[in-house]
Amino acid sequence: MNKCQFCGKDRNNIKHRLAYIKFDISDSGKPINIKEFWECTVTGERYEGKLCEKASEEAKTDYHRRHKLFVSDSAINTFNLKDAKHYKDRGICYYELKKYKQAIADLNEVISLNSKDSDSHYLCGKSYECLGKNDLAIRNFMAAARLGHREAKDYLNKKGIKW
Repeated sequence: MNKCQFCGKDRNNIKHRLAYIKFDISDSGKPINIKEFWECTVTGERYEGKLCEKASEEAKTDYHRRHKLFVSDSAINTFNLKDAKHYKDRGICYYELKKYKQAIADLNEVISLNSKDSDSHYLCGKSYECLGKNDLAIRNFMAAARLGHREAKDYLNKKGIKW
């Protein structure tokens, strides 16, 4: 068992999560010397580490979600790649991490870059719904439905809302 030096519990569970990724940039602009820093959510302490093969499925899912978030964030902020794909990936990660305001900001950026992205309209609607902003949620669901998004159409039909 891989014990945490701070809380004494097994590090292969959701109580230990990827906090951030640090890397150096080579002369060619590629990331090198990638280091992962983890957080013990019991104590709040951070340490350098890697995901263990014996980690729980929940911990692995959380790791991959957070890893994708950091990669997208680096692409946007470090490498200044302001394209819809990176904003969408980061928006999805924020949504899955229940960071709905950040998800909405990124998904709205995707929509401004590609107004025909039905998935982004739908997920933005779901984020607004989670925040209790139902008017904005429905507006996004309607846009997604008009673009052919099946789940948005089903949602609006169940609510009796014409789109």
